[in-house]
Amino acid sequence: MGLTRPKAAQVAKTPKHKDKKFYLSVVKVAAYLTACYALYQGGVVLGEAIYNELMPAASLGHWFTYAAGLFAVANIVSFIRELA
Repeated sequence: MGLTRPKAAQVAKTPKHKDKKFYLSVVKVAAYLTACYALYQGGVVLGEAIYNELMPAASLGHWFTYAAGLFAVANIVSFIRELA
C-alpha cells in the first residue's frame, strides 16, 4: 500500500477567531509584555539609584532595560509568526 494524500477535512485549519489556542497565546503575549515592562521599569529605577550613589556599576540598570527590549521584540516576533 502506498501513501495517500490527506483528505481536505483532515488538512483544513480552523479560523484564528475560533481557535482556543490563539486566545491563550494572546493572553500569554500580553503577560510577557507586561513582564518586559516591569523589567524595563526596574532597570530604569535601578540605573537611577546606582547613578545617584555614583557606584562604578552604573550600567547595570541599562542591561536590564536592554534585556527588556530584546524580550519584548522576541515575543512580538513570535506572535507575528503565529499569526501567519
